Amino acid sequence: MTLTPSSVELTRSNPETILEIPIAAPRKWDAEHPNLYTLQASATDGANVVETVSRTFGFRQIQRAGRGLLVNGKEVKLHGVDRHDIDPLTGRAVPPEQCDRDAQIFRAANMNFIRTSHYPPMEEFLDACDRYGLYVDDEASVAFAVNGVQNDPEYTPDFMNQWSEQIERDRSHPSVLMWSMGTNRRGQEYPQAVRLCQGRGPQPADHFQLGRPGAV
Repeated sequence: MTLTPSSVELTRSNPETILEIPIAAPRKWDAEHPNLYTLQASATDGANVVETVSRTFGFRQIQRAGRGLLVNGKEVKLHGVDRHDIDPLTGRAVPPEQCDRDAQIFRAANMNFIRTSHYPPMEEFLDACDRYGLYVDDEASVAFAVNGVQNDPEYTPDFMNQWSEQIERDRSHPSVLMWSMGTNRRGQEYPQAVRLCQGRGPQPADHFQLGRPGAV
């Protein structure tokens, strides 16, 4: 598929830009139909290609209707578990192929939802969720804050930087259904975190509060 525009010129004075390219009638992504596309982009200097990057992505729309959660206009029910990046043989050094196996095991168990407690997962796991069709609650590594740091303005930039990096890294994964800004803690920077989630892109993944006192 050829995109229009198919190229953009970047200069020292204009090093980045944002393109909006409409796609007519794409095959949409959901857990039962994990349709993916591959986008390939090349950086050129004159006639020389200096770098080529490709990644998969999907088209999907997330909405809330009353107490219901809609994906592509259809209500979904979530059935799943928490997951940690851990391997029985290698511990916290999880090999990428284990991420793929985990996603296959979850789907074979008739699950469609994973919460990445209590930190963002390896990106290979999100890639696998994109491929096999798993919704993800992408959780930040902000948990069990103590000594009042969650209400200390001096720490707000640290929280905001962490959330911003997580969203920038993961927002193109269609499997990411919601952002969890942390667990067992909630502080004065929480409204800023919500605005950050809602302000990234024309249709960002919905943000939900976990259903426990003091949790986000």
